[in-house]
Amino acid sequence: MDFEFLKIITFEVKGRCFALPSNNVKEIIDTLDSVKDVRYGGDILKGVMNFDGNLISVLDLPALLDMHEDESVSMIIACKDKDMDASVAMLISSIKGIETIGMSSVTPSQDDDVEYIQGFLREDENVALLDLKKLLDYAGTRIDSVNHIFDVSDYN
Repeated sequence: MDFEFLKIITFEVKGRCFALPSNNVKEIIDTLDSVKDVRYGGDILKGVMNFDGNLISVLDLPALLDMHEDESVSMIIACKDKDMDASVAMLISSIKGIETIGMSSVTPSQDDDVEYIQGFLREDENVALLDLKKLLDYAGTRIDSVNHIFDVSDYN
């Protein structure tokens, strides 16, 4: 019998389904109006926004995941990792739903190169369960590799 349950938010990004634990999701915003562009953000850092009185980064999740299809993104999912005390917002296409799953239904990811995917739900739909902490770590390395040439100390 499965006693470990997880409440998740499922969402779509350019035709692919993903999920995050609901305790990581703090708000769903159905407009991009609150995003302010940043210079030298590259493809991944779309901008910044005010979230609960704090300025947080807005990541272009399709760009981060190397998804270059033409479908637009029109929503923001604001997330917080309590262990890291970090907040971030990510661009997504749409929200699919909220549900509770048994942890035994999560098939662990076999791809060691994609550490931010914790596993897969419902093999027929291929929903990837994301690990927010590892996704933020991955985003940090991708953004640093783009922005290392724009060192602020060069301009002082």
